[in-house]
Amino acid sequence: MLRRFLLLAASVFVLSGATLFFGGYFLWPLASQWFVVGAIVLVAVLFERSRYRPLVDRAAPGWESTEERFVDPTSGKLIEVRFNPQSGEREYVEIQKP
Repeated sequence: MLRRFLLLAASVFVLSGATLFFGGYFLWPLASQWFVVGAIVLVAVLFERSRYRPLVDRAAPGWESTEERFVDPTSGKLIEVRFNPQSGEREYVEIQKP
């Protein structure tokens, strides 16, 4: 719900900024501010899902378990760190309790 609201508000800012920019020369400072702020919020909301990925369990070969374990502060679950020596990527996997 908040995501949709932010997308709508940012779109309104971008379109309003573009409209004001072409509407009159004396409005270009306001138009540029609205356009830039709207564009920044729009890009941030569209790309935030790719940045914050949920914890994934990859049982693919090549992943080595490290001895690093910690409790995730947001979920309170025990997390193990795995390492892929070929790519250098680290993966955070929830430890399933038996």
